[in-house]
Amino acid sequence: MTLLEDCVRKDLDTKAPRTMAVIEPLKVRITNLDKEIVVETPLFPKHPDAGTRKVTLEQTIFIEKKDFREIDDPDFFGLAPGKEVGLKYCGLIKCEKVVKDENGSILELECTYSSEVKKIKGRIHWIGLKDSVRATINMYDYLFSTDEVNLKQIIEEINPSSLIVFDRALVHKSVANNSLKNLMHFQFERKGYFVVDKDTNVEVHRFVFNFTVS
Repeated sequence: MTLLEDCVRKDLDTKAPRTMAVIEPLKVRITNLDKEIVVETPLFPKHPDAGTRKVTLEQTIFIEKKDFREIDDPDFFGLAPGKEVGLKYCGLIKCEKVVKDENGSILELECTYSSEVKKIKGRIHWIGLKDSVRATINMYDYLFSTDEVNLKQIIEEINPSSLIVFDRALVHKSVANNSLKNLMHFQFERKGYFVVDKDTNVEVHRFVFNFTVS
């Protein structure tokens, strides 16, 4: 399986254009950003002549829920209260405030932005509000929890996490458009390779992507 996945990565690396997508969105409001910043990002970083894609940093963006912790840790390179992390392709943000609802659930993070260029351990991906289109992402894992499946208890050995459906994911608008077709593949920054599912229906704005390999 490891060899197969490695071969898939090498093949898709030259065929699957990169873009931004957030599987479990967490809203971030950048309080000191009063303009939009458009950044050119490479479709294939190893081949810069293959083209670019524009992404827009604006006051409202979304990051991965897993890239934020209320209690920081030395081994955690994501965002935390009072902590600064890099945004992929542009600048830094610092978490100034955590906004919660009456039940204690996080509604959004209030952050400040800096265009300063400096070395920093944490650099996370994101997607701007205007760039984002809602999609369903099916995250697949191995079907069985063991390499040596006992056929007499095959049901018990099925991996309960072999499929997790995220129906509130956000993908870049340049991907979710009328030219999208079944089995097209993309690389979502920091997440892996994904393929368009047959249940995608662009006419009703239903976009479904399946995880292929990390």
